[in-house]
Amino acid sequence: VPPAYVLEAEKAVATRLKTQLNKPLLIGLADGGFSACRLYTQKPDAARGVICLGAFAPAECMKQLNKSLAMHFLVGGSESYVRNGAFKRQMLSLKSHVKTLDWQSIPNADEFFLLSHETESRKILLQWERP
Repeated sequence: VPPAYVLEAEKAVATRLKTQLNKPLLIGLADGGFSACRLYTQKPDAARGVICLGAFAPAECMKQLNKSLAMHFLVGGSESYVRNGAFKRQMLSLKSHVKTLDWQSIPNADEFFLLSHETESRKILLQWERP
């Protein structure tokens, strides 16, 4: 999803609701998580952070990191990229390049962790974003 499309959609919502919106927290699930990371690293001033669910930062995002970014990642511990250590390695490399980094993997959970481990997922997400 191009950043311009998301920004235009946000503007249209504000116009329709006749209100000014606060900066959103981008949340993406699976492929949407990759897209949310891309959007956030391309236009960091457009959001206050990103939560990637069942995803990690795509390679092109790693080149656009800066100390203003707030990034959160939640994945299922049974995913291949978690089991082979790639997820942990990426999170450790992100740590020194962003302002805030939170990441967790839910043990014995696959890509459907939001459904199979709803209580645990909800608890983690509420730590990152209180309504």
